[in-house]
Amino acid sequence: GNIRGEVLSRANLHTMFYESGRLGRAAREVERVSLLGERAQDREVRIRARVVESQFFINTGSNLGRAHRALRQAEAELDGEAAYWLNQHVWHALGNVLQLTGQYDDAIKYFRRLHREASDQQDLSTVARAQLSVTNALLERRSYEPYVNDAPLYGDANEALVAARRARDLDLELEALRLLGEVLMSEQPERARTYVDTCIEQAGKSRRSLALSKCLWIRGRLLADS
Repeated sequence: GNIRGEVLSRANLHTMFYESGRLGRAAREVERVSLLGERAQDREVRIRARVVESQFFINTGSNLGRAHRALRQAEAELDGEAAYWLNQHVWHALGNVLQLTGQYDDAIKYFRRLHREASDQQDLSTVARAQLSVTNALLERRSYEPYVNDAPLYGDANEALVAARRARDLDLELEALRLLGEVLMSEQPERARTYVDTCIEQAGKSRRSLALSKCLWIRGRLLADS
């Protein structure tokens, strides 16, 4: 009869099933969490349940409309007294779903809002993650809206690298190096190669195979152009 405990437990089960590739099992836990959230009297539990629900559909890309609705409901329940971590999860997920549906300007607003809040809280890892999200959204927008002025894009990418190093988070640093390579790839290929090679070297030493594959892919594109 402890709804909060059951939501927490099922949220963890969902994560374990999702990360081990058992999507059907993960989906069943999400549906149970969603139903529990609707019955919950505790506002925090309702928000948490909606974040879990939205995260599954964002990660699988299977129902972004449902993810967006759940997050709007969660956002409506946030207030000035909401815990920092609640704001963090809702804003980051909203930014993600808006980016995935091509609403780049709105997504960037949420990521920048998260960046400001994390800076106030001195949460260095979230500052870096939010800055990376801003840069990713700007880069993706450039692909679809080339007429938009993206002059600050390099500055945002470099700021993400600085933030990742300040947080001493290697995974975020590798992502920032990859982003800098991609941002500079078209106009400054030699400079881009410097960042990409650093990423490849560090990812190889630390056995970060996903980051390594991403940076090798960019190196391949740079070599193809020459």
